[in-house]
Amino acid sequence: NFNYNNGTDQTTFEILSPLAQQAPNITLTNPGNNTFQNVSSITFSYNATDINNNIANSTLILNGQKNMTNQTPVLDSQINNFTISLPDGVYIWTVNATDTTGLEGTDANARTVTIDTLAPDITLYNPLANESFSSSTLTYNFSVIDNLDSVLVCDLIVDSITEENNFNAQNNTFVNFTKTYGVGIHFWNVSCLDDAGNTGFSETRNFTMTDEPPTVVLITSNNTF
Repeated sequence: NFNYNNGTDQTTFEILSPLAQQAPNITLTNPGNNTFQNVSSITFSYNATDINNNIANSTLILNGQKNMTNQTPVLDSQINNFTISLPDGVYIWTVNATDTTGLEGTDANARTVTIDTLAPDITLYNPLANESFSSSTLTYNFSVIDNLDSVLVCDLIVDSITEENNFNAQNNTFVNFTKTYGVGIHFWNVSCLDDAGNTGFSETRNFTMTDEPPTVVLITSNNTF
């Protein structure tokens, strides 16, 4: 503001600066970076602000591609979101927002989220079902396969007791444990958990430990010289 006085009258002028030319500011809020979830439906939340409060639209970006544009007005300085169902996979996400002048802003700190709805698949190899051992020692052998996770957290359960707890098993790799047991029938299975919270269970097998001595059969008569 400034005043002008011509000696007779005084006039006050107000000079208005033009609106700042600044793109909207985007801050991603949820889900966090490197998040895993085991359902297909997911909500991406973000905060959008614009110095002139004139955001025209926002767009969800998945793996570098435009996925969907907002269906309702973007609320300035408030939490907005996109809800979508996605197939299993790894997604890098961010949000772009454009104001009415065509200026576009984004959150450069894109985040990664993994959708994983499938449980790990466990295959038992050894011991075989109903197998018998005359020795007290045997080796368990199994593998676990997951569609996305590289390392699974597993338990080896024998006779309803967890013998190996929360050990790491590499995806699609053989795992071995050697154990010693007393005489009798024993039951075993394996369970594995992936990063999304899916738990897979193997079949349950049984094996028998025996202490019977080997049987000797003579194939010649006892009066042979």
